[in-house]
Amino acid sequence: MMEVLAPLAGAGLAFVGVSFFVLLRRDRAVGLALSATATLLVLIPPSAYSGLPGGQSAQAAIVLIVLSMSLIGRLAAIRIGLDIVAIATITAVQIAGSAAHGYPLAYYTFSPVVGFLFYVAARNSSRAELSRVINTIVVLAVLEVPLAAIEVVVQAPLIGVKSGSSGENPFLPFWDRAQGTLGHPLVLSGLLLAALTWVIVSKQHTKKSRTLISITLGVGLLLSGSSTALILGVLVVTWSLLFQARPERWLAAGVTLGAIALVGSFVSIVPDALGNDLSGFGTAHRISSIEAMPRLILDRGFWEAWFGNGANSTAALFADGRFFSGSFLAVDNQYVLLLAQAGLVGLLLFVAVLIYATVMSVRRLGPLIPMFTLLGLSFDFLQWYATSAVFFIALADALHSERRDEKGHEPKSGTSRGFVLKS
Repeated sequence: MMEVLAPLAGAGLAFVGVSFFVLLRRDRAVGLALSATATLLVLIPPSAYSGLPGGQSAQAAIVLIVLSMSLIGRLAAIRIGLDIVAIATITAVQIAGSAAHGYPLAYYTFSPVVGFLFYVAARNSSRAELSRVINTIVVLAVLEVPLAAIEVVVQAPLIGVKSGSSGENPFLPFWDRAQGTLGHPLVLSGLLLAALTWVIVSKQHTKKSRTLISITLGVGLLLSGSSTALILGVLVVTWSLLFQARPERWLAAGVTLGAIALVGSFVSIVPDALGNDLSGFGTAHRISSIEAMPRLILDRGFWEAWFGNGANSTAALFADGRFFSGSFLAVDNQYVLLLAQAGLVGLLLFVAVLIYATVMSVRRLGPLIPMFTLLGLSFDFLQWYATSAVFFIALADALHSERRDEKGHEPKSGTSRGFVLKS
């Protein structure tokens, strides 16, 4: 079924991408393309493309076609800021390094390209377009929760192939962690966390809808079985309690915390589950990844230390002894992985962009960028197309000028809040 659905969906989205340019107003094309490709990445898992030419990498080709076509009508208006230059540099270093080392083309080879395309499109969209894209992501996250619940009951995802690394849910004894249609529990939890943060800081939702959506997403985090995601979810809600003055946000945050506590006490003893999970193999594995940082800097040559080994180099670095793993080839730390793939140059640029985005957006978006910053300590979210897309949309939201017009243009008066190169 999926072997038929995936190529049909891809061809349909590519056709829609062309139609954006031919039939629709150009100022709407980018937002529609972002929503369409985000829907594709979330609802059709990578495993659905395994039987196609190029395998799972076919997903990247579809994103490239749709987003590129949507940007054609806006080429003259695209403005390149220092933030885009930084992300482009990280992407170029990873791709060049992968080509120089001769690594085979695979799903992870194109992860930097997918993320960069999403960022360029989102950064050059209008405020209204970006708001619609974010609303689409929230809707997709809410849809994932009942799919995850059904998956837990029937012990198999409704769409895609069950990940072999799902493992038992520490909060739901005898049940596996849900992955929804994302292909991995951590990818599901990353999507839910981003949606939860957007809902809490949003000015568009009513008090009732904010409360209901927050509870739903909180249940989804429990179903994903990720201790890190659950802790970050509580921190996001707590941030809202402490720093948001509007009464309905206090109510939404309080109800969400209460719901998490109630569900947790019913299905398991959450503190014990957290303690057992955080003291297990996963934590030891993540600590070993952090311990690899000195080796990645000191034990590689000058060029590899500063510019990395390139995208899709993880397996080779494990084979060379740069990383150690007890059972699987995963780094599970975005910063260590960037150091490995893009060297000190890529890591420092990425951290600089995160710091700047946090400073510029913390009053408007609260914990959105800090949440991703902390998530990166236990999950290499830029490796997966879906979470990479969500992150770069969030980053664009954080650096987006409130004064952009409907065509995505920034004012020429020099008052934009982002990095802008003057011509």
